Amino acid sequence: MVFTLSNRVLCFIIITFTCFLQLAKPSNLREDTLLQGHPLAATDRLISPSSLYTLRFFQLDDGSEASTKFYLGISANKYYYYVWLANRDNPIHDDPGVLTIDEYGNLKIVSSTTTMMLYSVEAESNKSVRASLLDTGNFVLHELNLDGSVKRVLWQSFDYPTDTILPGMKLGYDKHSGHKWSLTARRSYKTLWSGSFSLSLDPKINQLITRWRGDIIWASGEWRNGSFSNLISSSLDREKFNFTFFSNESVTYFEYSPVSGYLIMGPLGIINATGVSYSCVGSEIVPGCTMPQPPKCREDGDLYLPSWNSFGAMSRKGYIFDERENMTISDCWMRCLKNCSCEAYTYAFKDATGCEIWSRYTSHFVESNSGVGRPIFFFLSETKAKGKKRRIWIASAAVGVLLLILSFIASFIMFGRKQKQRVENRKKRTNVFSDIGENTEISNACDEGREEWNEKRTGSDTHKFDFITILQATDNFSLANKIGEGGFGPVYKGKLANGEEIAIKRLSKSSGQGLVEFRNEAMVIVKLQHTNLVRLLGFCIDREERILVYEYMANKSLNLYLFVVICLQNML
Repeated sequence: MVFTLSNRVLCFIIITFTCFLQLAKPSNLREDTLLQGHPLAATDRLISPSSLYTLRFFQLDDGSEASTKFYLGISANKYYYYVWLANRDNPIHDDPGVLTIDEYGNLKIVSSTTTMMLYSVEAESNKSVRASLLDTGNFVLHELNLDGSVKRVLWQSFDYPTDTILPGMKLGYDKHSGHKWSLTARRSYKTLWSGSFSLSLDPKINQLITRWRGDIIWASGEWRNGSFSNLISSSLDREKFNFTFFSNESVTYFEYSPVSGYLIMGPLGIINATGVSYSCVGSEIVPGCTMPQPPKCREDGDLYLPSWNSFGAMSRKGYIFDERENMTISDCWMRCLKNCSCEAYTYAFKDATGCEIWSRYTSHFVESNSGVGRPIFFFLSETKAKGKKRRIWIASAAVGVLLLILSFIASFIMFGRKQKQRVENRKKRTNVFSDIGENTEISNACDEGREEWNEKRTGSDTHKFDFITILQATDNFSLANKIGEGGFGPVYKGKLANGEEIAIKRLSKSSGQGLVEFRNEAMVIVKLQHTNLVRLLGFCIDREERILVYEYMANKSLNLYLFVVICLQNML
């Protein structure tokens, strides 16, 4: 074959481009490993081998007026939650930056304005280093031998937990270096900054303790026979709060070792282990709580109850504490508890931090019909509650024995009916999605609508979302996130903690849909996913709330979700 000049030029271009692709291969095609010289940019991500966890940069809008904040974190793909943050108290502003390993083996986040070292070598010398995201959720920096095998662990994210502990993580301390493994709660559910609650190992006794502003407010009880005396109350608790104790001359720690799940410390100091919670705040105080002594004007049984089902505002503006105090909602609760004239309180700022309180007889609550507002925490005196019960008892006794007996019988009948209804509703809620995900074919369903989608939808995995996650995603169902409404109820746009945009269909009570109809609708939507029509991410059933969570289609109008309803009406 005779090569002309043009053929030679073309051949040179092809060979050069092929070599370029080979050189770029480690960066573009990597899944779970970060190599030296191949930084992780804002658009890149590391995914663990079994796709259980993802490491990436993400942006958070906490409602403040400050500049845009970027964080590097590890999210649990199953729970839509960030289980570890590299820079929770040092967010990157405006520029997301990159994660990189330099030629000396330093692991760092670099932006146009700052450099944050995650690991720095003791002495600068060329080292062969790589970092990998494991299926445990641990991000590990390894030093390598000349043959590429692992020589030793230089750094790992498990040694620096934030507010979540995964199986294999520790709570304890290193006796030689002084390093501690502990959890620190968020400042609020809208911000990632470190808050005022922490969970750690007691250095004096083999027990876990919760601190608020440095003071111990809860203790698990001493570790005996494989459990904590104040923590274990059922077989479910033992399964979720499963620890292994280890101690020698170098370290002392409890290793979290459940079968599955995670343990998280919430902004109010609530310890939640995938469905099982312990708290020293509220009406059901658990064993081990040692809350600060209230003033004489308060009693031990005095409570503050949030108006979770009512959003709105007080009729007058309350007293707002200095913003520079960096107060959390728990700090606000304590300020109100110690102020004998305080009647109600809530957070003061958009990121759910700060403190605003109201004195007695100076204001009253005005509910918002649009669902916009803040949850207000009201003071309930145990003394007043007891006095009210006593007056009711005296008035009832005056009516007469006969009326009392008739009232008792009527109450007993009504209670029995309500209990029966609760049991039936509980059974329905338990089984409402038992058969979702069955691989059933639906042929010729809504053929015309199928043409409106040109992106193929696969998979039928549905997740059960908790109501708090829905509230956070929609900013308490704010009007700004409402994208439409139909006979079934309103549709909202939302964003999960991992940045994924969703569309939320909140069924109204006037829609006439019961649990059975709700189940049938969700089943059909799942089946429609097999025919490339729509993608259902999950659902939420919380008391009277029935919510469906769809994938949000940015370029589609509300007609997209209304079309799903029309299809369902024709098929059910």
